[in-house]
Amino acid sequence: MEELEIVEIVLLVVGCVTFAVAMGLYLRTQRLLQEGVVTPGQVIRIDSYQDDGTTMYTPVYEYEDQSGNLQTFKSKVATSWKSRKIGDKAEIIYDPVNASNVKVKSFLGLYSTPLVLVFVGTIFLIIAVVMHYYG
Repeated sequence: MEELEIVEIVLLVVGCVTFAVAMGLYLRTQRLLQEGVVTPGQVIRIDSYQDDGTTMYTPVYEYEDQSGNLQTFKSKVATSWKSRKIGDKAEIIYDPVNASNVKVKSFLGLYSTPLVLVFVGTIFLIIAVVMHYYG
């Protein structure tokens, strides 16, 4: 087996695994939408960190669960601009059985990670196909 063929196979496998993970996350989100509890939430602070010299901002939300307890969670969506400000309202959806499964009920809040993985997986697959046919 040539070195080029090995690289093609690795790229193909990585692309397929990336798609599988994206599909799993998508299905988990769909289950959350079906079984989760939607409740109003509010931004209580904005956390920031440095990433390659760029300041990234992540909103932290507070919401009340079914038992009346106040819960907080940090969004998994970070931006280089302050997309939210303290006091902003948002719909929160959470799994009453698995408290760690909490998301902002918005397109990016629900689907950003699966979309990024599909994009990355597509790049790997395109490179593998191009290498196979034109390499």
